[in-house]
Formats: sequence, structure tokens, C-alpha cells
Amino acid sequence: MFISKSGKSTETIVARIRPGYQLFEAINKLIEKHEVKAGYIPMIHGCFDECKLLTVDKNKETPGDPLDIEIKLKEPVVFTGSGTIAFKDNGEPFVHIHLSVAKKDGTTITGHLMDAKILLVTEIVIEKLEGIEMGRKIDPQVHDIELLDVK
Repeated sequence: MFISKSGKSTETIVARIRPGYQLFEAINKLIEKHEVKAGYIPMIHGCFDECKLLTVDKNKETPGDPLDIEIKLKEPVVFTGSGTIAFKDNGEPFVHIHLSVAKKDGTTITGHLMDAKILLVTEIVIEKLEGIEMGRKIDPQVHDIELLDVK
């Protein structure tokens, strides 16, 4: 089954983030400035100086659970992705982005973004949602990770 709720997009935020910034710090400032309480990122792209991604493999010790694989790239990469903006119980934003990064040799890696420093300009579009609450909580029926929770 699934959990769903309908909301209404009330504002589109388009921004350019300059070189040198940590990506999540910059996004959190945009969320605060535009008072985003729930939203999504339909598009984000640019170039990182370095980044950390999380991808998964099958876990042989606990079948059915993912095995986290951390990938650190300390080289320029071009990227494109999308994500959600929810909030933790303590009120902190939880920005969840999945993206694909291309290394200079053309190799592409896809995963969950953990951290990134911007090398060149990054462009982002954020859709602010009203009439919906988006949070993160652990669902014991799925895995021991914080999953999207809509109200």
C-alpha cells in the first residue's frame, strides 16, 4: 500500500547558488527565506567540486535490508537531480536529493546526496506546497531509515 495526500503548489522559487557554497546550507537558507514548510525540487543541476553519495547493495547478513555504500568524489562532477523538502520533528528541514553525477571520463554515478560543495553555478527550482505536511519517520515495515511521511 502507499501513503498519499494532495497539496497545492503555491510558489515557484528559482535560484542560482554561487561557487564555494555547501549545497544543503544554501538550500536551507532558501527554505527559510521563502518560508517553505513542505515542497519538492523538480530540478537541480550544476557542477560540484566534491560530493558524497550514498547508494545501496543487497545486504547478505540481513536479506531484505539495503546495505549502504558511501561514495566520496573529490573531483569536479556535473550533476542533475530532484528531491523533496520535509521537516524533522524538531523543525529542521530534511532535504532529500537523488541525483546523477558525471565524472570527467564520462562515468556516471547515481545515488542519494549526502554532502556537496559547489564548484560552478548550481541552478535549482523549488515548488512550495500548501495544504500538506511532509515529515520523515521510521517505518518498521520497510527499513530502519527515515522515510517520507505525509499528513
